[in-house]
Amino acid sequence: QLDQEGFVIHVWPDAVNIVGATSAGTTFGVTEFLERFVGAVWLMPTDLGEDIPTVKDLEVPRLALKTQPDFLSREFSPLFQWKGTAQNAQYEWARRMGMVTARVDFHHNMYSIISPSVFGTTNPEFFPLRGGVPYIPPATLQTGWQPRYHAPGIADAAAQQILAKLTPDSTTFSLGVNDSSGYSQDEVNPAVLNSFGFPSASEPYYAFVNAVAQRVTAVYPNLKFGVLAYANVADPPSFALHPSVVPFLTRDRASWADPATAQRDKDWTAAWAAVATELGWYDYPYGSPYCLPRVPLGALGQAISYAHSENVKHLYAELYPNWGEGPKPWIYAKLLWDSGAKVADLETEWCRRAVGLAAAGDLKKYFDLWEGFWTTRITSTDWYGVSRIYQQFNDGSYLQATTPQDLSTSRALLESVKSNADPGKPAARADMLLKAFGYYEDSALSYPKPPQAIATSTDAIAVLDQAIAEVDDRLTRATRRLQTVDQFKTDPLLYQPSDPRSWTLVWSGWNFYPLWSLADYINQNEPQTGPTRNHLAQLLAGTTTANQASFLKNLQTAVNGGIVHRGTNMSFEANTPAPWTGTTGTTLTTEVPPHDGTQSLKLYFGYNGLMAQTVNVTPGPFRFTAWFRGSTTQPPTGYNGYTVCQFYDANKKVLKQYRAPREALKYAIGSWRQSELTEMVPTGAVTAALWIVVETDGIVYVDDAQFQQIVPAN
Repeated sequence: QLDQEGFVIHVWPDAVNIVGATSAGTTFGVTEFLERFVGAVWLMPTDLGEDIPTVKDLEVPRLALKTQPDFLSREFSPLFQWKGTAQNAQYEWARRMGMVTARVDFHHNMYSIISPSVFGTTNPEFFPLRGGVPYIPPATLQTGWQPRYHAPGIADAAAQQILAKLTPDSTTFSLGVNDSSGYSQDEVNPAVLNSFGFPSASEPYYAFVNAVAQRVTAVYPNLKFGVLAYANVADPPSFALHPSVVPFLTRDRASWADPATAQRDKDWTAAWAAVATELGWYDYPYGSPYCLPRVPLGALGQAISYAHSENVKHLYAELYPNWGEGPKPWIYAKLLWDSGAKVADLETEWCRRAVGLAAAGDLKKYFDLWEGFWTTRITSTDWYGVSRIYQQFNDGSYLQATTPQDLSTSRALLESVKSNADPGKPAARADMLLKAFGYYEDSALSYPKPPQAIATSTDAIAVLDQAIAEVDDRLTRATRRLQTVDQFKTDPLLYQPSDPRSWTLVWSGWNFYPLWSLADYINQNEPQTGPTRNHLAQLLAGTTTANQASFLKNLQTAVNGGIVHRGTNMSFEANTPAPWTGTTGTTLTTEVPPHDGTQSLKLYFGYNGLMAQTVNVTPGPFRFTAWFRGSTTQPPTGYNGYTVCQFYDANKKVLKQYRAPREALKYAIGSWRQSELTEMVPTGAVTAALWIVVETDGIVYVDDAQFQQIVPAN
């Protein structure tokens, strides 16, 4: 009963047999033999990742060993897609590690089954109702809409489409929903939310899946259908799934560092196990585009061990490797073959083999430092979301939780590793890890951070001195971090597969949080004169760099009447929200105490929404703030509210987009909480789109938005 990718190693007195059930199994058996008896190890891609000892005499004990993977599907995205590309070395590494194996297809696929080009004219009832009428998507649109799953005849039509695509060799077919929701309005109830906070569409969707599976398996009885338990269809239905259906449960398992999230995932998996014959997990252990080494290794080990114990047979992971994370990909791959392996032992082995015994201790301390960051400190921040499918990789505010000591300790440890690494490849690996850390370091030390609270002039002077001392270093690092990303593009180990610029993980390096905090303090407490004003004048009269002088002059302008307010109806006191425009589900209200004035804006989006207006801008620092409050009767489920500025030149070309750190709305239920974005208006910008964004269900109130600029008097 050997799995198709399993193998047997049989050592006889005069021969060694390595036999797999398939050619893939034999390949994996050869790798196992080389690792177990020769001591070879593939720590990471490329020749640099190979550690193959010189062996004069090879002694192998007599044995009969049968091995097969704990998880039948094992895929790291996007490594399995990189065969034959510039990143082929990463594909080859994954293959060597026994990955690149998928037995069930489950990806977003409804657009190809109920295609608008096939059914849009003949069967408009197959498409989602919006405003009471069918919405027929453009023929090429693959996201943002779903078929109307309970429409009469749709299961028969889908089955016919699938049967036309299958061949006698077919083993699997995806019934995965389209991405980005878009369910028919008569198939979701905004008042009935699932465990992730989405209006549930599980009942109509999984009834459709069962009906299709029953029809198709009558012709192809061994076919497996993969589905994504994701967003609106994340929770199991009230009935059993057809035995051919394999749901892939989508969640970021790095979040198992938080006991509450781990328990949620266990309960969720158990609920699915009660209705499904076979399960898959879809994980998000992203390396890139995170700007720090994200290595919650112990949490990942716990999650994978639990998954195997609960009959999870398939695992797909959006890894997007960042090899500055060292052992994470290697350990993850090992666990998918042997879920009972001890993570601590694997990490120790990786560090020793990577850099040698003398340097391994400090390398492990380095990764332990960042594991502590991701498992103990980050779960108490606004950035972290308990009910999220995946954590906010496109929000860099986790960098605000770092300390200068984190970075200085990390650099000292890695420099020690480089000094003590064995010569040859170990020294080169140490150098690679130190180069990768340079990107993390520049990201963390340039990311804008609010200062300490300012209650006295002593506090204010300390904040001002620190801000001035950091100005030049922050600007240098912010520029260098993106240059580093570009330099890494040709290096298969340092390459960032998710460019931070694609995810708005960009910032100028100007940290204006202290500037605005100082301006607020001085204007309120020292309107004419005082210790902080005097210290500011002394600094202006002294010797400064050009960037320091710019910061000081902007602060001087801000405390001398140079703050200009832009935008209309920013506090929502008019009779309508105009000129704000955006998603439906908004109204002005007095049902909760406003943050200021007499009313606020009530938002109900069902999941997420946007309010926007455009303002004119001039060069200089800006601050865009808004206040959020969650309803106590229909509370948001813990997702976020934040502000965004997108800048345009005179030709309406987008120049730059900046996002505020997310404000976790779970902390704003029944009270007001502010989102603050401050940056420098990019050169050439003449207008800015101001966005107030809500990513949640439930009811949220918004009030007292402000867009301020520091503008010198003519």
